[in-house]
Amino acid sequence: MVGVPIGRDLRSHATVCCDPISWFARAGLIANPSMFVLGKPGLGKSSLIRRMAVGLAASASTAHLRGPEARLRRPHRRPRRQCVALGRGQGALNVLDPGAATAAALRLTGAARQKLTQDALGRRLTMVAALVG
Repeated sequence: MVGVPIGRDLRSHATVCCDPISWFARAGLIANPSMFVLGKPGLGKSSLIRRMAVGLAASASTAHLRGPEARLRRPHRRPRRQCVALGRGQGALNVLDPGAATAAALRLTGAARQKLTQDALGRRLTMVAALVG
């Protein structure tokens, strides 16, 4: 069992665990620690996300949530953590911003600097390809 316990299997009654952070970092089951939840209204999407966020907060991981429902942001809010509201008319996210990579690369030299610079550029190219796609 890897991840946040989210319920029981209907047939075997075994505990079912799932969260993208654990499946990526601990088990190597997925290539990217992210998820997209889609479903009809009233079927438990918010409850699932909240359960995962609380479980991740208990394991000292940070859940970054995006969505119009403000109630999803409450479980993981702690001191020293920043929660940015994103949605129509609120907040902004620049997926092409290299963040601290540029400043960090300036402090490095040689192969380490080149690797960090290439990694940051690779991430930007991946994002452009995803946005175009």
